[in-house]
Amino acid sequence: MVDLGEKQDCICKKYNSVLPECINDFIFQDSGKQIKLEPKNREKTILIAIDNCLITSNSRKKCDCLFIYKKENSTYSFLTELKGRNDIPKAFLQLSLTREYPEYKNIITFYKIPRNKQKFVIVSDIQLNKVDMRKLEHRYNIRVGQIIHSDPQSPIPDLKDKI
Repeated sequence: MVDLGEKQDCICKKYNSVLPECINDFIFQDSGKQIKLEPKNREKTILIAIDNCLITSNSRKKCDCLFIYKKENSTYSFLTELKGRNDIPKAFLQLSLTREYPEYKNIITFYKIPRNKQKFVIVSDIQLNKVDMRKLEHRYNIRVGQIIHSDPQSPIPDLKDKI
């Protein structure tokens, strides 16, 4: 497991997680939204809280969390931002900036995650049309692909569906 040094508590745990956003070791919540990456059998998920934990500076815009998912010989990362209404452009910015920070790059390097297995995720209760999505992807030079829908009445979306 990656050594986050003094920030080791930023790894969400099944029991005794420091942050209330960490529901357990594979479910994260923020802005009234939840997302999970639930491992099965020999799979492994590591969930790292970024905002107000791995990166605490208020002057640096950053996303909410990072999921690392390992299955057999494949490792994926899911840099994730959970957003309410009308904040989707800000979510693109936060993801774009976070992927350039050394904290994120060090984790990606440690796990040797190739570029094609680095995923960028926005969870929200609204959806954008494809034209608006592509404009934001082009503007922030980041490929999100789709915004995952989450609301309190729906089951928690699982990132495994994005692999």
